[in-house]
Amino acid sequence: MSVWGRVRHGLDGLSAVATLVTSLALIYAAIAVRARATEVRSSAIYQVGDSFGEIPGIRFQDSRLTLVMFVRSGCKFCTASAPFYGRLLAMKDRARVVAIGYEDTATLKSYLDSLNVRPDLVAKAVPGLVRLTGTPALVLVSSGGKVDRVWRGQLDSAGERSVIESVVK
Repeated sequence: MSVWGRVRHGLDGLSAVATLVTSLALIYAAIAVRARATEVRSSAIYQVGDSFGEIPGIRFQDSRLTLVMFVRSGCKFCTASAPFYGRLLAMKDRARVVAIGYEDTATLKSYLDSLNVRPDLVAKAVPGLVRLTGTPALVLVSSGGKVDRVWRGQLDSAGERSVIESVVK
């Protein structure tokens, strides 16, 4: 083999090693990013017994139970959940239902009105005071401001039954 052949062969081997090291570094970075995202997501999810936090204009002590409905206008899962929310509002008798979101109250109320969903109160949540990120979410809060139950996402029939059992006699 000529000198140039050996150099080329050596460079090919070096290139393969560099590709392997780069691949391993990218895999490690992807795993680290995913682990961090899971950590951030889990810190934003309420657990039973957590203090819900403050929502301007809402006093949890004014009602034995408050079902907080976290929605966002334009959220396809919120829109798909609207028929269930309408049924729930028509039959609820143990809990006050409050809709919150990070957008202004007028926008949120207009969106809910367009879906024929009329909660007892619509309020703007303050990021940092409310630990919810994904919509839709339902959180049942006691009069003491403690989280009793949490439902996330568009619910299947079992999830809907669970909410109904929690807010209807």
